[in-house]
Amino acid sequence: MFKTRLISLFMAISITCLIGSAWAAVPDYINFQGRLSSGSPDLTGDYLMEFTFYELKEGGEPLWSENQVVPVDDGIYAVRLGTSVPFTVKPFEAGQLFLEIRICPPKFPDKCDYDTMEVLTPRQLITSVPFAKV
Repeated sequence: MFKTRLISLFMAISITCLIGSAWAAVPDYINFQGRLSSGSPDLTGDYLMEFTFYELKEGGEPLWSENQVVPVDDGIYAVRLGTSVPFTVKPFEAGQLFLEIRICPPKFPDKCDYDTMEVLTPRQLITSVPFAKV
């Protein structure tokens, strides 16, 4: 009987550790994909892009920001946000989050700064996915 209780206790501790490690394994990144278009043909090449979270759809103060050089193929791109600048605000804990994207236009490849970047509008509402709700 003592052996059975000991095995049961060991199993309960093991399951708790597994659940805890699975919970801790939720990544602090957000995958984001998009399509760029400037008429025709679609854009291809590497583009400097800035990704910024705001609590508001328009205006407001930035909560987090990151720049990445993003490969674009026929207008399609995919990024993992949070890889170079860890999130200062946990997604989904700050209420609604809107993502603003700025891109350095091809005409300013060497002189790109905040003022010369083009803002892609409107800001995109960041929504949860099933993995984020685990």
